[in-house]
Amino acid sequence: MSDSQPYTLRFPFQIGPGQSITGFPDTTEHVIEGLIWRFEVKHPYYVLKVIGFPVEAAAQIYAKRIWAGLMWTLLNKGIAFDATLSFDKVVYASNPQASADNLHKRFGLPERGPVDGLINDNAPAIYLSDKRILAVGVGNPIVIISTPFDDVLSHIVEGMSIRDDAHADIDPKLQTALDLYSGYWSEHTSNARLLTLVMALETLMDNSPRHAVVRELLDSWTVDLTSAKSRYAPETEEHHALESLERELIFKRTDSLRRQVRTLVYEALRSAGHTHALELARKAVKVYDARSELVHQGQLPERVLSQVTAEAKEIVGQVLRAKFRAS
Repeated sequence: MSDSQPYTLRFPFQIGPGQSITGFPDTTEHVIEGLIWRFEVKHPYYVLKVIGFPVEAAAQIYAKRIWAGLMWTLLNKGIAFDATLSFDKVVYASNPQASADNLHKRFGLPERGPVDGLINDNAPAIYLSDKRILAVGVGNPIVIISTPFDDVLSHIVEGMSIRDDAHADIDPKLQTALDLYSGYWSEHTSNARLLTLVMALETLMDNSPRHAVVRELLDSWTVDLTSAKSRYAPETEEHHALESLERELIFKRTDSLRRQVRTLVYEALRSAGHTHALELARKAVKVYDARSELVHQGQLPERVLSQVTAEAKEIVGQVLRAKFRAS
């Protein structure tokens, strides 16, 4: 049985301000994929304990899949999760009873028997299942909007099924984009929310080349530039000026950010079979234009800002869901 296996994974996570998960059943133990899942609330964290790993490495891979499950829940339910994949090291006590006595004296913790080790309560940890491990930390949550527990659980499991053991690793660009999308939910201003959403799209760009006709023109300019540069010694101002222009031409071989946004949205959604891929790609360009106006002018009319932010949220969510399934 799973609980006879030696290792337990403790995976804490927080959710965005103004959100909570409600309807926790009296018993929050589930058997999923042959492992025992136990949920608990330790404010300001929700904690998932998964029991039944034969080796630590299996638990580490599983943690990546849990993170993916949380991100899939974010994409489908709009719950902003704050979870890390940086593991805490378990500090095992040489004398568990002495450790418990010391904790009682120094921190006033209740005496509940020997303590085999300590971990921080804000990071994942893997420890021996037969040991009594204390997670130490403090904090207070602020919760307003609620999401049913069963709904959250089903999306975590669905996301994990998409990112199985063979696909547990997340592409770094996708991971950063998901982090930014998660950050959108906790931004306090409308301006920051729009910029965060567009940054999530920018992170996914591949710096694709410009159209062939543009590259041909740049090639001809490069030939003339190389010829002109050869007429000046390397230490001269003229040579340095032409060298700087040469670097600019190299940069201009990549497509404009505006066009890259359109291509990214269209290709991601078309590949996913989205029937409105072209329409959303066109909207994405308008969103990017609004972002540029906001950056350069410092403001947008409130009505425009509200509309493009809503469109950006829809587009980014659709693109990330498509990328999540495809990568």
